[in-house]
Amino acid sequence: MRLLDPLGWPQAHDPADPWDGASTLPDPDASYKDHVTWSDPPLPDRETWAAQDALWQRLTWEVLRGQRSWRDPAWLACSQGLGLVGPRTHDRRPLPVAPVAPSADFQVDMVENHGPDLPEAGCDFVLGPYGDLAPGVALRQLAAAVMLFTRVHSEGRRTVDAWVRDSGRPHLDLRRALKALGRAPPMLWDPHRTPWRPLLPVMAGALPPGEVEGPITPLVPGAIAAVVARVVPMADGRWVAHTALGLPSTPPAEPLVRRLTLCLWRTRRANRRATWEDALRARPEVLYRTCATWCAEALEDC
Repeated sequence: MRLLDPLGWPQAHDPADPWDGASTLPDPDASYKDHVTWSDPPLPDRETWAAQDALWQRLTWEVLRGQRSWRDPAWLACSQGLGLVGPRTHDRRPLPVAPVAPSADFQVDMVENHGPDLPEAGCDFVLGPYGDLAPGVALRQLAAAVMLFTRVHSEGRRTVDAWVRDSGRPHLDLRRALKALGRAPPMLWDPHRTPWRPLLPVMAGALPPGEVEGPITPLVPGAIAAVVARVVPMADGRWVAHTALGLPSTPPAEPLVRRLTLCLWRTRRANRRATWEDALRARPEVLYRTCATWCAEALEDC
């Protein structure tokens, strides 16, 4: 049975997305205290709120599987009732600068040390259908590095947090570099302009003022139309692209914004004041995977 496409593309799509992994990656626990603090009265009691949150999670997986429309009234009403729907706000803080640039090999080692299965799982979570096509070393390293900042551990913790905690206070420059990488939101960029132009909404502080450096790993051989990457300011004034995935075509913004808005709503379960960038940072793999999936379907239609 073929139902609505879970990613919002116009063509039919199998309802199950074998690359999504959304139901296996934990979010931080929803916060009733935060809900009470930032909601307008009248407020539900804790038990009613918990039941609504459980219903929202169930309906959300049905939306992602294509069993419900993105416009499903029951799902939207539940989202509204929990206070997840609201204006998109942006982070106003400047990005911290990175004194050093951790190498790809080092980032992969960090991931392997705190989640030996994450490099393999990351191929599906980050590369979507291309994860099943025996990706080369460079793509596998990129996928693992993206998983470094994905919330995969209990209570929504990131692998980088576990590494810093267990490493006995690593060198200050390295800690600052990891903080800078974590704060830079992943973004879809047009790399054929100087400076790079974002193709989705993003905070003003994330816009590079000039040339962007750093290697780009192509998803498939050939010309690169767009890039998914974190662009980080360095202490020496350069801006460097990290985990830069080169795409053979440019995905349309509307379905990407819709999918990332769901990430924002998931983030707001724990923090009602979460910004758009908070959602991008919390689920970087979603942007990579959605872009890769769109490219795969676009190439099939050629």
